[in-house]
Amino acid sequence: MLLGQSTSQIAIILLGYGWPAYQSYKAINLKNSQLERQWLIYWIVLAFYFLAQWVGDSLVFWLPLYYEAKVATVVMLWHPRVKGAEYLFSNYLSPMLRAHEAAIDRGLVDSKTRALDYINSQIQRVKDLASTSSSTFDVVKSFTEQTPATQRRHPRQGSVHVHRE
Repeated sequence: MLLGQSTSQIAIILLGYGWPAYQSYKAINLKNSQLERQWLIYWIVLAFYFLAQWVGDSLVFWLPLYYEAKVATVVMLWHPRVKGAEYLFSNYLSPMLRAHEAAIDRGLVDSKTRALDYINSQIQRVKDLASTSSSTFDVVKSFTEQTPATQRRHPRQGSVHVHRE
């Protein structure tokens, strides 16, 4: 193992995020639509790469040079001589997304609806709890105002036990 997990993570942050982020910034400031498109494609491919990597990290992390391959992959995606992101996007990712776009959109709308329903139900639970909190407080208050506990020693162990009268 040449790089190792920690070193490769640092390299991926610098080479997979830092450099491309700065180049994206420069492309926006140059107002070069072709350069902007190139970096936008990079970010799309990188997002899918990291989704795949999430699975890969749990299954094949033990392969020799795995971490080095991850670093090489992010460099290959943006390097001008290779243009890996452009190749993967044009030949694989874009056709796949285009073929499944309607189903993906339906799934996203459904997920958003379910998430909002869940959030609203949790908000309602908090509201219900808040509306009953005065009665809960009254129960706790009445419990603490009961006759004080008396202490007596247990004859065999000499320990103190609380006994309510």
